Formats: sequence, structure tokens, C-alpha cells
Amino acid sequence: MRQPEARPIIASDTKGSAGSSNTSSVWWRPRALGYAESLRGLGGIVSPLLAGLSLAAIATLATSDHKPPLTSWAVAALAATVVLLLYSMQVAFLSLNQNSTPADILMWHPEAMVSEEELQRAREVQAADFKDMERLGKLSFLAYSYGLITFLVAVLLLMVPAKWSIGWMFGMVVTGLALLLEIWWIAATHFQALPHPVVRRPQPSHRAHWTSAHPPPLDELGLAAVMDPDRRKAAALATACEGRGIPEERELPGTEGNPA
Repeated sequence: MRQPEARPIIASDTKGSAGSSNTSSVWWRPRALGYAESLRGLGGIVSPLLAGLSLAAIATLATSDHKPPLTSWAVAALAATVVLLLYSMQVAFLSLNQNSTPADILMWHPEAMVSEEELQRAREVQAADFKDMERLGKLSFLAYSYGLITFLVAVLLLMVPAKWSIGWMFGMVVTGLALLLEIWWIAATHFQALPHPVVRRPQPSHRAHWTSAHPPPLDELGLAAVMDPDRRKAAALATACEGRGIPEERELPGTEGNPA
């Protein structure tokens, strides 16, 4: 049976365990729930470490009296590595700045738990933030991937000796295989037709999003997942009384249960 276009598209794995398309999704969800954490590790740990290592290698090669034959090309590749990894690190920070989790939104906007209108606005903001985080995250991952390629190219150039030996040849082969594996990894990530060296396909997915410009209205199950029914009724009653100019009855502290 055809689903209404306003409904969100909820991706599921081959077993259909990610959710049911009969219920509106409250929040925009990534395919992998650890997406933000992987971005945090890439931008906060791996990229700075590799960039620092590349800078140290450049300084060592520039001040060394005994340089490998292809030092100048290796330094150029290391410089490109530093630029790409620093760019990846900075964009990752910008991306994580847009990581407005549902818990954060409900903590900063508690009115979304008692008002459907406020919840709808909160969902719009969360979806916009997530799309921006995902856009910047893709740039960060792309720069990081190319940074790894230039880093491995620099290592391969540094492995070229003035005089060949079995040890140097073995090191060249291992580094070359690592470079080919990284190129395969990046190509398989961007072209789904290629088999990935590690990731299985199809992947289980938590992803949920909607195709319309605004989030679709939630059904009762979606509302109950976020909003407390008693608090919703109390908020609706207070709003109705305020709209009709009826003052709310409030008990003074210490007078609970005392007769008038």
C-alpha cells in the first residue's frame, strides 16, 4: 500500500528491525548512531596526530644532512597532508557544533515536551542542524581520506633508497599495498557498486528523514514518545484559560490541604 508523501522515509535493514514506516519519526536520524562520535575522534584525535607527525617529518628532512633520493617530493606530499588534515580537523569542529541531539534540544527547549507547536519547531531545528552537520562531516571525511593518501604517498617516496635491498623492497611492497587499500576504501565509500574491503552490504541502518521541507505532523504514538499526556493536558488547559482571561487558581506555599 502506498504511503503518504508527507510521511518520513525510515530506512531499515534487510530484516526490517530499524522501525516501522507506519509511525512518524520524531527526529532526523543518521544511518549509524555513532556518526558524531566517529567525527569527533577523526577531528579531535587522528587528524591532529597525523598532522603533527607530518610536520615533525618535514622538519627532520629539512635539517638532515643525509636525505633520501626523493626527499623533495616526499616533503611536498607531507605538506599536502598537513593542509588536508588541518582542514579536516577544522571542518569536523564546525560540523560537531551543529550536533543538536534530541536530548540537548529537549533540555534547552523543555516547552517542546508540552506543546505540539513547540515540538514541531524543535524538530525543524534539529533536522536543519543535522543536515548541516552531515554536509560538513562529508567534507571533513573527504579531506581526511585524501590526507591519508598523501601521507602514504610520502611514506612510499621516503622508502625509495639510494641502494636497494630485500628489506627496502619489502617495505615498499607493504606501503604500496596500504596505499592501494586506502584508495579502494575511498572509492568503495563513494561508489556503492564497488565492494568495500571491510564494511558489509547492505548495512543495517537507523536512518530516518522526510522528503518535505517541514517535518510531517506526528501521530499519537510519536507524540507520546516525547510528550507526557498529563503535562500536555495541563498546558492546554492553562493556554485555554489564559486565552479566555480566566486566572489560574494557585495554592500558596504551606496552604496545601488547609480549609478555606
